[in-house]
Amino acid sequence: MPSVETFIRALSPDLIKNMLAAVKIDTAPVPNKKSQEAEWKRDTRKSISESSIGSRAALDRLTERISSLCDKAGETAVYSIGSSKGKLDSFPGQHARCAWLFLNDESAFRRAEEIKYADERRGGRQWDGFALEKGVGTY
Repeated sequence: MPSVETFIRALSPDLIKNMLAAVKIDTAPVPNKKSQEAEWKRDTRKSISESSIGSRAALDRLTERISSLCDKAGETAVYSIGSSKGKLDSFPGQHARCAWLFLNDESAFRRAEEIKYADERRGGRQWDGFALEKGVGTY
């Protein structure tokens, strides 16, 4: 399970604030100066830890969905949907690209999830079969 801390380190304050707003966790306004960013992120960690269990669970689900697209297969899926490739290239990492896509085009994000799911399971079965001796019962 991905850590919220991973997102705090990987994302800009604007993306963090928008992600937290999506799960109803309030934060202080985003700082204007880069030098204030570390303090803002520290205060944001505190806001997250003091948030309701429901909001924290929603944040955990959101970070899990975004993290699922942060590998090579996910990156391929995100870029294959053809949505805002120029904008996606402007972000420093895959966590930021996926978070931005989720926040700005959730239907494209869902398509990317579906593409990755299909690609990972293409050409293979998702079950196992076992041979048993004749007369052995199954449950």
